Amino acid sequence: MTTKTIYRRVFAPFFIALVVATGTAYLIATYLVTQSLDSRLRNQVEHALTLLSSGTFPLTLDLLRQFSDLQEMHFFLANSDGELVVSTLALAEADHAALLEQVKNQLSTESKTLEFDNYLLMSVDIPITRSQQFRKAFALTTTDHVSAASRDIALTLSGITLMTLLVLTIWGHRASRALTEPIDRLVLWAGEIAKGHRENAAVTTDITELSDLADALAAMSEALAQFEQELANTHRLKGLGELAAQVAHEIRNPLTAIKLQIQLLSEDGALPHSAAQPLLEEIQRLELIVNGTLSLARPISANLQNQSLADPVQDVVKLVRPQLQHRGINLDLSTQNKAAAAIDADRVKQVVYNLLNNAANALPEGGQIVLSVTDQQTRVILTVEDSGPGVTGEHAQQLFAGNVPSSTGLGIGLMICKGIMDLHQGEITYAISKELGGACFTLSFPKH
Repeated sequence: MTTKTIYRRVFAPFFIALVVATGTAYLIATYLVTQSLDSRLRNQVEHALTLLSSGTFPLTLDLLRQFSDLQEMHFFLANSDGELVVSTLALAEADHAALLEQVKNQLSTESKTLEFDNYLLMSVDIPITRSQQFRKAFALTTTDHVSAASRDIALTLSGITLMTLLVLTIWGHRASRALTEPIDRLVLWAGEIAKGHRENAAVTTDITELSDLADALAAMSEALAQFEQELANTHRLKGLGELAAQVAHEIRNPLTAIKLQIQLLSEDGALPHSAAQPLLEEIQRLELIVNGTLSLARPISANLQNQSLADPVQDVVKLVRPQLQHRGINLDLSTQNKAAAAIDADRVKQVVYNLLNNAANALPEGGQIVLSVTDQQTRVILTVEDSGPGVTGEHAQQLFAGNVPSSTGLGIGLMICKGIMDLHQGEITYAISKELGGACFTLSFPKH
């Protein structure tokens, strides 16, 4: 089956309609011009006969000949017996015999007008009060000049029609291409999008509908690129999570055994409690790391309870403060103990530990970290600030996507924090700390 392009569907009907319209206009114009010239000639002959029959001047042969030269036609006068007695044509000349025969034939009829060959013959009755001798007057003129003028005008109109048709055809072609070329570019662009080449420039057009279509394709391209990026991150994180989970699972078993042995040694008195307690705290921190790593490979959940947000935060600070002090990092905590929210304490500890670990990695030469818990009307806010370099540019927009370069000390841990905050129906945002100049993470927990 033959396919039709948009150009053919648009231009072919336009061209056919244009040809029909211009052809019809040409025929109508030619007909009207011809009728106008013919009517003008008839009016001229009628006017001349009216002058003859009105008595304006005497009906003599010399005067008729002068009038004939002036009007470019011939005149005849017939008497009451129906005979031509006066004529501006020589009655005896053989060349005029056929014309005179037509005039004589017209004498016996009631018709006032006769057209034959290339001539027009008209007659008028002369009142008896005008002339006792003549009863009828005839005027004979050729229509050759009318035909010639009609042909000239027809040729002129033909040229104008063809020129108009050519101009409008070119305009229609350009208008059709102006419509179809953006569509062709949109088709090619859609093909490039399908191939994954989404960096190509978008198609621009001043046609509203096509501009809307181009905007829709651009939005689709951007959405596809984002989806592919998210899909790639998902596959990457899934593989990373599965690998990390396997490693963490293997670590957890000996870690549990070590913890159990230390507890037994402490209970038997073989290991002093003052020495066992720091070891157990470090093991507890390792367990948090292992649990966080295992969460990458399986869906996480939260057991939300209405309790003080300050309690789990203080537990984590108590656990990591000695190590941070050893690294020259000063850790401050400001809390409002009555600031209660619907939280999972273990998950909150996991988030706080990740943020503190990231802040510590950003302070290799030492510095300051400040945590604060504040109570608002409907939410409880936890902020974690540090005096490190912070994160700017593109990395700041991708902090919670899990694809930030590891050199910054920030990675998939922030993505885990984002997931945990989503479980709490809360929010986690990033900004530059106004007080310390480094990173500032704000966690918002709903109270109910």
